[in-house]
Amino acid sequence: MAGSIGDFFDSMGKITRNQLYFILALAIIATLGLVHPMNYILDWGLVWERFEIWRPITAMYFWGVFAPPGAFATLINIYIWQMYSSRLEKEEFENQPATHIWMIVVIALILWVLSFFVGMKLISSAYLMSLVWIWSRRNPDMPLSIMGMFSVQAIYFPLVLAVFHLVFGGDFKQDVCGMLAGHFYIFCTDILPLTNGISILKTPQFMLNNFPEGRKSGGSVRFETRAPPPTHAWGRGRSMTE
Repeated sequence: MAGSIGDFFDSMGKITRNQLYFILALAIIATLGLVHPMNYILDWGLVWERFEIWRPITAMYFWGVFAPPGAFATLINIYIWQMYSSRLEKEEFENQPATHIWMIVVIALILWVLSFFVGMKLISSAYLMSLVWIWSRRNPDMPLSIMGMFSVQAIYFPLVLAVFHLVFGGDFKQDVCGMLAGHFYIFCTDILPLTNGISILKTPQFMLNNFPEGRKSGGSVRFETRAPPPTHAWGRGRSMTE
């Protein structure tokens, strides 16, 4: 058991793994009652007036406690988050830690601004949706099997995830804001350079200096449709939980 858990964490990239440690720590601490979840939510009044500067960060990484009635949704959201964060790290940002971290910073800044105007207290589901949106736009034709019941192309998976959140009482505003943040990133990094030769979200040089990047050995080619991977004999597409 210990080995399988260790293998699970070792299979992730370093950036995803460290974020997951933080996510689990927040949830476990709140579940044990050591910190009240209200201390995690994003309250801009408390950020400015009491200098509680941790709130924008904790609001981005807290989905809930591991206790009824929301434990199942919390676990599923965390699992989907780590899966798509891992896919981005291994496929889209392979050997590009600075660019990956810069993407997270850009998404966070957008979500913080949006939260100020629409009144979101948590932005974790929005962060999840932004990652799913980015991955699905760079892998639009990838077939995904949803719990083995039906298959959809990756480009439609954000809508499936939004429905899942609605069923379990999620905040639809978070999903919309996550889509907006993810699409802004895609527009600035993929569309503008391709159509106008403009790149307004270049990774800052100081980040490149601190997190040296190598060459990608694989991964997707931006804005080129990738053919679906060879299917197994039983005809399943890629499961959303694989």
